[in-house]
Amino acid sequence: MDFSFVTEDITVTAMYEEDFLLGDVNLDGFIRIDDALMTMRHAMNIILLSGQGLINANVNGDNTVNTVDALAIMRIALLRGTGFTITD
Repeated sequence: MDFSFVTEDITVTAMYEEDFLLGDVNLDGFIRIDDALMTMRHAMNIILLSGQGLINANVNGDNTVNTVDALAIMRIALLRGTGFTITD
């Protein structure tokens, strides 16, 4: 790449959200059934998630929050602490 046209230095700062928990839709620090219900309501267009809650609801990483995510969050909430492993 030709950067000969750059005449001065600039500083670029990237900011990242470090403290997040996939599945924690209501941002209370836990993954519980109410997170799955909120995700399901969003998928059914009953409520509109936004911000970090929306990002956390997309647990399968496909950039779409839908019933698949709601069911995955439900499984996580129900199996957390039981010793079972969540698999596909």
